[in-house]
Amino acid sequence: MAFMKKRTIIILVIIAIVAISIALYTILPLFTNTVVDEPLPTASGMTLTAFEIEKFVEQKG
Repeated sequence: MAFMKKRTIIILVIIAIVAISIALYTILPLFTNTVVDEPLPTASGMTLTAFEIEKFVEQKG
């Protein structure tokens, strides 16, 4: 009987550790204030290559 109680307590402790870990992993990012000081990426290079491909296809055909 004492073995069953000890086993149940160990299982409950393991479940509690996992639950607390998951809760902290999901809740803590809500409280972090990180400022990202980077410029936004531009798409000008991508549109230029798209226009160049279109010009190349027109010249070839």
